[in-house]
Amino acid sequence: MPLDQLPAPAEAGTAGPLLCVIASRSDTVKLAPLVRHLAARKDLPGVRLVHTGHLDEALFAELDLPVADVSLEVTAGSNTQRTAEVMLRFEPVIDATQPSAVLLVGGSDAALACSLVASKKDVPVVNLEAGLRSFERGEPAEINRRMTDQLAGLLCTTVRSAQYTLVREGIADKRVQFVGNLLADAVKQVATQAIKPQDTLRRLGSDAACMADRNGYGVVTLQHDSNISDRSIFAQVLGALQVASTELPLLWLMHERTRSRFEDMGLLSMILDARIKLLPAVGYREMIGMIAGATCVMTDCGEVQEEATVLGVPCMTLLPYTDRLITVDEGSNTVVGRSRSLLNRAIGETLKYGGKKGRPPELWDGETSRRIGDHLVEWLREQATARRSGGAVQAA
Repeated sequence: MPLDQLPAPAEAGTAGPLLCVIASRSDTVKLAPLVRHLAARKDLPGVRLVHTGHLDEALFAELDLPVADVSLEVTAGSNTQRTAEVMLRFEPVIDATQPSAVLLVGGSDAALACSLVASKKDVPVVNLEAGLRSFERGEPAEINRRMTDQLAGLLCTTVRSAQYTLVREGIADKRVQFVGNLLADAVKQVATQAIKPQDTLRRLGSDAACMADRNGYGVVTLQHDSNISDRSIFAQVLGALQVASTELPLLWLMHERTRSRFEDMGLLSMILDARIKLLPAVGYREMIGMIAGATCVMTDCGEVQEEATVLGVPCMTLLPYTDRLITVDEGSNTVVGRSRSLLNRAIGETLKYGGKKGRPPELWDGETSRRIGDHLVEWLREQATARRSGGAVQAA
């Protein structure tokens, strides 16, 4: 929707909308249950959706999300260029909507950009996934998370330990609220409608014979820059997957960016003789169906680590670290890095003993959207009271 077609700003004394920022596919999945919940409440302002990149209309429809009110369409450039461009395009949206608050998921360039603009416009920011840390300080996502957390007035955390992390970084305890994990809401809602992997393979015109393997099958996702930007590291990961495929067939859901680099680097020959099936990205119900039915999952994606934990499926993280530590401490995740031997050992233990199932972490119960909505009612009331008295509580 063009800016000039947006509803007029709220009149004086009337609360402006809640502006929800969606920067990626994973943001879409996480925000879907929250947006539906907030939109149904009568004690909160209306919701407006802003998509910062390429709008995936099929995913919006699948998750029963309304079409985004604004699409900024920032899809190219370096981290710095994307951050700057989102800032330039987001400022007019703030001016046009005069929101009560900006809600976002910290970690992306777009989330940081929108947090900066909102803060400079004196609009409160709510980070719905605050306090996650990989402690790899040079990583763009780590930088974005730390800076977004500093700017946010309300920091909603997915795990209780994140509160201690934030307080150590100088953030006042009263700005932090432990609410649980929105992704758990999404997984639990979608799991009942998940599509069987055999049906997905048939839709893709792919042979489903691998479903009959005595060891089942593994699911692979790979998209982290540190794994796919350098040819030697990418080849190292492929070598580990090649060995893993001798134990069970692998279904690799390949992100477009990963496929492009995979082809540009000429790495196809490494897996020609391996039992690895290359598949395009699929719908979310199809993806959850594949993970739920898998013997194990191999990934470098934090969201997939969380999804596997919610579903109780053994997961092997193909990075030397994770920013979802609770999936290791309590969930089904094991960090194996890029080591063939560690990955093979984890798969062997899974095939022999059933693998690491873990348990759902605290408040990953499907009720996070409700808790956020309940807390927003009181928090927005405090914000309004502070504004009327000439103060500011969001950065207290």
